[in-house]
Amino acid sequence: MASRQQHHHPHQQTPTPDVTNATPENPEVVYSLQNAWVVQPNFEIVAYLDHITSLQLAFLNRHAESTSSLQHTAHYRLTRDSVYQGLESGTPIESLLATLQSGARNQLPQNILVELRSWVKLREQTVLHRSAHLVEYASKELRDAALALHPSGAAGGMSGDAVGERFVLLQSPMPLGDDTLPGVDYHQPPVKCITTSESGELLLKAGSIDLLIAAQLSQWAEQVAPNHWQLTQASVSAALKTGANISELYYFLESRSNNPPPPFLMLALRHWASNKRPKSATVENVILLRHSNPKIFETLLASKQLQPYLRDRLGQDAVLVDVRAADIVKRLLAWARLAD
Repeated sequence: MASRQQHHHPHQQTPTPDVTNATPENPEVVYSLQNAWVVQPNFEIVAYLDHITSLQLAFLNRHAESTSSLQHTAHYRLTRDSVYQGLESGTPIESLLATLQSGARNQLPQNILVELRSWVKLREQTVLHRSAHLVEYASKELRDAALALHPSGAAGGMSGDAVGERFVLLQSPMPLGDDTLPGVDYHQPPVKCITTSESGELLLKAGSIDLLIAAQLSQWAEQVAPNHWQLTQASVSAALKTGANISELYYFLESRSNNPPPPFLMLALRHWASNKRPKSATVENVILLRHSNPKIFETLLASKQLQPYLRDRLGQDAVLVDVRAADIVKRLLAWARLAD
C-alpha cells in the first residue's frame, strides 16, 4: 500500500493564538502568527486574509479603524481614538505592541512605536470626570483673585481647583440656580437660548452660561459678532464634510431655539445638504392690469381683443398681462381712453 504524504505550502501556517495568560483579572492576549499583516509608517495596516485568523481580525477591529476590504486583503488604520478604545477595553500597551509585531511580516516602524507610546502617555495624563461641578468667572483675573482670597477653593470657601482660563472645578457639589450663582444642570434637556431667523441668523441670548452652546453654534455657523452667528451654505457644507449629519443640525435648532425653526430656513438647509439638484423655481417679469371699477374691469376681461393677452386673474380688480403683448394692450386701452 502506498503511503500517503502530506504536503504543506511553505507560506501556509496553522496559527494558534496564545491565550494562556488570559484571565478576567489579566486580559492580555497575544495572537501569535507570522505573515498576517504589514504595518506601514503612515499607520496603515494591510492584512492578508489568507493568512489571518478570526481572533486576529477581532484584534484589528478592536484596535484600528477599518478603511476598506478587498478579496484578499483588508485595510486598517491606527488612530488615536482606535488605540484609546482598545486600551479602554483592557489591552495593555505592551500587549498591543507585541500583538502587532507577532502578526507582522515586517518589524514595526520606529515612528509607530514612538507615536503609540506617546498616545498612551497623553491618555494617562487625562482625567475623565463623568460628573463635575464647575464655577465660571467672567475673567481669568477674577477667578485667580477668588482662589487667592479663599486658598481652600473658590469664593465662599468652596473647595476646588483652577481649570482652564476662567473655571474652578469644585470638589463637592453645590445647589444650582440660586439667586447669587445661577447654574446649568447638563443632566436636564438642553437650554433653549438662541433665536433662529428665516435668513439663518442665530442670536444667542445675552449672558448665556451654557458651556456647550458656543461650540455647537460654531460647528454649523459662522460667528459674525458677539452672540451672533450666521448659517451659510459654506458653513453647513464644511460641517457635513467632517462627518456630521444634517439631522444633527435639525435637532440642534429644534432643541436650542426659543422659536420654532422657520420652515423656509429648514427647506434651504435640506437643499444645501442634498447631493441632488432641486427643481428650480422660476422668477418671471409680469405686467398687472388693474381697474377699481368692477363693471369696467369685467368688461375688460370679456373683451375679445384683450382676452388673447390676458392671463391669470388676481383678486377682484387685477389680471396678469402677457409681457410680450404689453404694447398691444396699452394701445387698446388708450383707444378706449382707459390709459394714456
